[in-house]
Amino acid sequence: MQTSPPAETPGTSENSGRGLILAYRWLASIFSLGILVQAVLASQGLFKGKPDLISGHGMFGNLLFVIAVVIVGISLYGRGKFALPLDNGALARSVILLVLVIIQIMLGYAT
Repeated sequence: MQTSPPAETPGTSENSGRGLILAYRWLASIFSLGILVQAVLASQGLFKGKPDLISGHGMFGNLLFVIAVVIVGISLYGRGKFALPLDNGALARSVILLVLVIIQIMLGYAT
């Protein structure tokens, strides 16, 4: 006789892990769309001569930095707390993303 596995209760590590993966995916998607918005703001500001859009581009870039930091945090937490697909590869990609964002912000403030 085969028994069914016990029902999951809210707050178990498996449910938390699923939420963590969902948050990671959503933030990565939002970050990707944010990069497209950055390109539009920069191109409209430069080629149409709208300096307000350039300053908006800078502020939005700072917001993307915060999102990148949260993505790295989720990767670290998911790697240490759960046996999830957020493995070393996800952590490495997240750290690379954060480093690239930092370099991009430094280039923006250097001009």
